[in-house]
Amino acid sequence: MNYRYDNRTKEEFSKNIKDASILQSQMISLWKDEMLYKGLSVDIEDNGCDNSGGYLDKASNAPDYRIRLLKGRSFSNDLYEVKTAPHYDKYYSFKVDSLTSCIYYNAYILVFGGVAPNRPIDLDKLRWSIISPQQTAQILNTYPITTNGYLFGGKPIVQIPAKDFSKWFYLHKFDHLRN
Repeated sequence: MNYRYDNRTKEEFSKNIKDASILQSQMISLWKDEMLYKGLSVDIEDNGCDNSGGYLDKASNAPDYRIRLLKGRSFSNDLYEVKTAPHYDKYYSFKVDSLTSCIYYNAYILVFGGVAPNRPIDLDKLRWSIISPQQTAQILNTYPITTNGYLFGGKPIVQIPAKDFSKWFYLHKFDHLRN
């Protein structure tokens, strides 16, 4: 078994990456609109790879995006890894390798809850949250590392139960979609 492919063929893996990249692109676009709605200037550029979803022989573990936010005189220029969490009403699951990469690169995690590739997006249930690199390190030290055969191909993961979300982040609604 190829560690990267999990239990998938190269073709299945390539399709899954393409589908996930399309969803991430949609979510980044919605999030950018939300930030503009909130009065922030936003510049988003690819980082690590081109985020097209095309198959890469050698993948990078660098964060997905560099995001610059400007509000008044306050400015940030940070790296972000984008994740989707279809079961945010129950838990967030993260691969340990991904979390350790975020700590290494000092990257934030931008999580979109209630979405998954090839499923309709329910805008009423859609949420977003940001996890800082410091919170990521604390999460890794708080929850047990486990493996779950069907989740991420049995790779080591950490799961944050929904009851604990408020300890780490706030689940934001997309206000611009409601008005």
